[in-house]
Formats: sequence, C-alpha cells, structure tokens
Amino acid sequence: MAKDRTLTEIKEELEEQLTSIAKRVAEIAEDSVSDATSEGEVQFSRAKEKLERLSAKLSEHSGELGESAKKAAKKASQYAEENPKKVIAGAAALGLLAGLLIRRRNK
Repeated sequence: MAKDRTLTEIKEELEEQLTSIAKRVAEIAEDSVSDATSEGEVQFSRAKEKLERLSAKLSEHSGELGESAKKAAKKASQYAEENPKKVIAGAAALGLLAGLLIRRRNK
C-alpha cells in the first residue's frame, strides 16, 4: 500500500510540474514574436521526435505513473503541433536564458 501511495504522489507531482512547464512555455511563447525559420522547423522536428521517443519509453513502463506521463506527453505533442511558432519561440527563449545563465556562471 505504501508503494502505491508513493506512486500516486509522484504522479501528482509530475502532473503539476508538467502543467507548470506547459503554462510557462505558453507564457514565454506569447511574449515572444518570432517567425518560423527552416532552422526552427528542424529544431521543432527534433523536439517532436524526442517527445515521441519519450512517450514510447514511458509506455514501456506500465502502471499509473506511466499512463499519466504518457497522456501529458501526448498533450504536449498536440500543443506543439497546434502551436509550432509558440513552441519554437519558447524553446528559443529558454535556450537564450540557459545560455545567459551559463555565461554568467562562468564569469
């Protein structure tokens, strides 16, 4: 029983984190104005492939947590397909932020 409760707690935490990430990406994307470029489309395609591979790996692991994460990955994939410019802009913004943080840390 304790193990089931732990999986449930992990599942709920994962769902909260994924929801938070999705909301933050949407916020960043809305604040960013960017046209899709061929490089952006390539990055989008790579991200989509990685998301599909992640979804496949998650489906290998049965149970409540795996199903929940798989649904979240599908929702994220669907959002990415419906809003490619926002996802590209969000990814670019996150990359820029990561680069600035790394650069600042190395100084």
